[in-house]
Amino acid sequence: MPTRVAERDLVIDLRDPPRPAPAETHPRRNTDFVLLVALNALNLLDALLTYLVTSAGLAVEGNPLVGWMTLPGKVVFVAALSFVLWKLRPRALWIPVVGYSAVVAYTIAGALWLSP
Repeated sequence: MPTRVAERDLVIDLRDPPRPAPAETHPRRNTDFVLLVALNALNLLDALLTYLVTSAGLAVEGNPLVGWMTLPGKVVFVAALSFVLWKLRPRALWIPVVGYSAVVAYTIAGALWLSP
């Protein structure tokens, strides 16, 4: 009889419903997702402001990469890279968020200063 109990412990009953995995509610993951959304929102805002300023003739695009891949291509490129960064090193998203904040502030300040 004891051997039978030991054998039964090794058998997995497939009729039992699987146990749910514990919910992942780590606050850091929520912050990382907010950083991803903020980075892409700043990227879109930068693209919009760049389009408005360049189409008004107040400035020219200074990034040769954007001239090669166009503005929508830049938005898609940054979105793809930010997603990869979010998957691999989500805490590192702080760096481009701060950088894009500075770029957007610079573009707004330049547009206000240069506008007639």
